[in-house]
Amino acid sequence: MSTERVSFKTEDGLILAGLLSQCGEDSRYCVVIVHGNASNKERSSATDVAVELSKRGIDNLRIDIDGCGESEGLFEDQTFTRTVHDVDAAITFLVARGYENISLYGASAGGCTALATALKHPEIFRLGCKSPTSDYPAIKIARWGQEYVDDWKKNGFAIHYHSDGRELKI
Repeated sequence: MSTERVSFKTEDGLILAGLLSQCGEDSRYCVVIVHGNASNKERSSATDVAVELSKRGIDNLRIDIDGCGESEGLFEDQTFTRTVHDVDAAITFLVARGYENISLYGASAGGCTALATALKHPEIFRLGCKSPTSDYPAIKIARWGQEYVDDWKKNGFAIHYHSDGRELKI
């Protein structure tokens, strides 16, 4: 198995970063792994899946959504539509590399992104989701209270408190 750092452009011209793990020279099957909100391709939710796929001889591409990890863009500019376009770009990249059977796997917000992307691409071979987040405001209300969401609506943004201590604008 080999792992290659790759990059590719979105339709908006941003350069996204990825890690392509290839298990054999002639594989035509690959799984795109989409991380959750404010995460990246190096976190355990993505790496654990990549390791298991590789053990089974399945090529995989872990990507950093725009504004996350090593990808260009600002986290605060990220939208659900843009994350879908990011996965579209990953699919285009893999097709150009000769992959014929592409599947998607997403965790948390990445699960919803994978679901929405699959709806646009009937050629997607398989789809896997781990705890897809479909109601982000409800999650924030449960964790931070209604005032958090009210302030978000009033100000036009909210602050996401990342596990590493960073404050990210949503």
